[in-house]
This record gives sequence, C-alpha cells and structure tokens, in this order.
Amino acid sequence: MKNPETDSTSETFEAEYTEADIQEMRDQGVSEEDLPSVGKHTFRRSRFIVPRKEQKLKVTIMLDADVLDFYKEQAAKAGNLPYQTQINRQLRKAMEKAKDPKSQVVTLEMLENPAFLSKLADKLKKVA
Repeated sequence: MKNPETDSTSETFEAEYTEADIQEMRDQGVSEEDLPSVGKHTFRRSRFIVPRKEQKLKVTIMLDADVLDFYKEQAAKAGNLPYQTQINRQLRKAMEKAKDPKSQVVTLEMLENPAFLSKLADKLKKVA
C-alpha cells in the first residue's frame, strides 16, 4: 500500500490499495464495511477547527514551588481534578473577575497604602 502524501498544504491526497493491502486490513480486524475497494482513491483533507477559547495550548510557565506543591497535593486526593486543570480554573476565575469592573477587590496591599486608605476614609465620611 502506498502511503498518502504528507504535505499538509495539499487539499487532497491519493492512496492506492491492492488485494494484499485489503487482506492485511482484514487480518488486523478492520470490518468488511470499512474496507476500501482495490484501486486508487482520492481523499480530501478536512480540518476540525476548535474555537480559540476551547483550545488547550502547551506552554512553559514558572510557578513558585509551594504553589505547585499545593495543587499537586490537592490533585492527589481522591476525586479531585488534575493539578493543571485546577490551576487553569483558578486562572480563569481571576481572568473573568478582572474583566468584570464590578468585581474590584480590596487587597492587603491596598490596606497598607496610606493614599488608598485616605480616599476610602473620605468616601466613607460622605456616605455616613
């Protein structure tokens, strides 16, 4: 059996099957209804396109050891998701929160910032 072209830019590729190829497929357990006929066949390449939001991309990221250890420990517990999925979900929550202007949160850093505390005190006086 001739191997199909591997040129990914080609829209079609051809494959030729002989009786011996088809018998080999039978021996490998391919059902009769899935077997091609003897001769040349032209196939069209197709692509399954996943929307960008649903794609999983492989990246290299540097994490603090204790952060990674935490998620790996959580993943090791029965019934929990894999650690990479847990990290992805936490990042998604942070991203969605950042996109929502109503979700601004007071952080510990803000509570240690005198300028922020002064403005907060002024706003509280106006409300009271």
